[in-house]
Amino acid sequence: MTNYTVCILFFIAMGHVGLGQEADWGETGEIEDAQVIIEKNRKIELPAANRTYEKAPPTEVNKEVKPQQYDFNENVYGGAEYKPSLKVSKLSSTNKTASYNNYVKLGFGNYVSPLGELSLNAIQNNISAGLSFKHLSFARGAVDGSSSGSSDNIGGLFVNLNNKKNVLHLGLDFGSVKRKHYGFSDGSRSSIDPTKQKYNSFGINLGFKNTDTESLIDYSFKTAYYHIDDNFNAKESGFTGRLLLSALLVDNISLFSEAGFLLTKYQDITEINRNLIDIKGGVGYELGPLSIRAGVNIVLTNDTISNSNDFKLYPHITAKYKLSEQWSAEGGLVGDLEAVTLKSIVKENPFIAQNIPLVHTNKQIEIFGKISGLITHGVNLSAGVSFANYENFYFYTDTLRFSLAYERDATNVLNLFTSLSFNHKDNLSITTRLDYFNYATDVLPEAWHRPSFTSNLSIRYKLNDKLNFGSSLLLLSGVKTFNPETNSTDKLDTIVDLGFDANYQINDKFNAFVEFDNLLGKKYERFINYLNRSFMTHVGVSYSF
Repeated sequence: MTNYTVCILFFIAMGHVGLGQEADWGETGEIEDAQVIIEKNRKIELPAANRTYEKAPPTEVNKEVKPQQYDFNENVYGGAEYKPSLKVSKLSSTNKTASYNNYVKLGFGNYVSPLGELSLNAIQNNISAGLSFKHLSFARGAVDGSSSGSSDNIGGLFVNLNNKKNVLHLGLDFGSVKRKHYGFSDGSRSSIDPTKQKYNSFGINLGFKNTDTESLIDYSFKTAYYHIDDNFNAKESGFTGRLLLSALLVDNISLFSEAGFLLTKYQDITEINRNLIDIKGGVGYELGPLSIRAGVNIVLTNDTISNSNDFKLYPHITAKYKLSEQWSAEGGLVGDLEAVTLKSIVKENPFIAQNIPLVHTNKQIEIFGKISGLITHGVNLSAGVSFANYENFYFYTDTLRFSLAYERDATNVLNLFTSLSFNHKDNLSITTRLDYFNYATDVLPEAWHRPSFTSNLSIRYKLNDKLNFGSSLLLLSGVKTFNPETNSTDKLDTIVDLGFDANYQINDKFNAFVEFDNLLGKKYERFINYLNRSFMTHVGVSYSF
């Protein structure tokens, strides 16, 4: 009997031990009007974790029909505390008329960069379906013209069946990402041809969710299959699943339970089967303004290193206290095993080497606290702190093609954060987020390629029914890297990326847009020797129908 079969039987047997909270899924989303960037925000269905360091989500000014969103995220297990995206999350910039569910968008920009986007959606009775596709390519890049070009194609389709008590979701996603390894030093770049890399991704997902508000038991189940490969014979395939149950015993006491699995096969020079099963269960209690959830998280795994135990037990304790009508405080003590896969690494950094070591990150313990509330009308504030202790925390090394270096002993991560959002009627929306990180490693001299400070700001303003515009700002600093050519530590320059976009509604179907990225024109490095493109622009039109 294979490892896959054993783990699936185990999951089915254990997935009904308790009862768990309901998860949000099956909603349609939108492919944002921005360059597709691979990042670590996985989409192989992961449990909702008590993250105190996620980015503040932007608030949309214009309500509109959203097509299904597709990307290369894994969505079953949580990732590390910082995902090194180079772009601020933007508000929707296309002012499409709300009565239209479908649109086509075409644009063109410098660096020879065509943009094409299609979204088709239909609703009939209790069935909704949609199809989305986006293409964005750059024939030229920041280094040696075509030697640093790139191309991204992502898309998918979905069908939702709703009978008022349950929702069944079926989905398919696919994509291809082309990059070139152009991160040579100045002295060797002209004499070596950059290596071309292409990643192909395919996935099928299925979900079932209870939407009956009168039901005593809430439940949802999600499962998926994914496959990713590149043109150097590296490939990974995986099955994921997650069951969540919750039930109210009496007025103030409830039970919750989660059970999930991640079964992967990674093939490169060697072939490795990596299985992960987690079971979480506990009791929820509410007493006036205080709500508490207390339980345990059990994880079974067969990872690829000698100091990875098969059985792990973590606490799962969270509490929230309502200080007033406008303010609340929350905190917790949690632990988990965070999955690290080829797909999650490729999404975060496409310039990786072959046969990279894959080891799940053991978050042995995390303590966090947060306070949030309404300062005044339309102004919301959130601030907090988290401290986590990790085992097998990974960092990036090398320059041309990156590998992973693991801190096998403890890595302590301190995160201080604050976020602020402001909304004025339907005309103005502002969101901002600041994070400070401190990494304390035991063996490695530095936390390679991890930033110590990040800040992002997003603004959108609707001048009138015809014209709206927005701006975004990203700051990222404190990134240290190991330079093998000098055998020393380099500190990368602070990243400052300013963007702007404007949209003009020509009529109820046609919209003209212009987008600017990196207005300051600085060729910054997120990864050493990989310069980002400087000033970028796209202009075009969209047609809604």
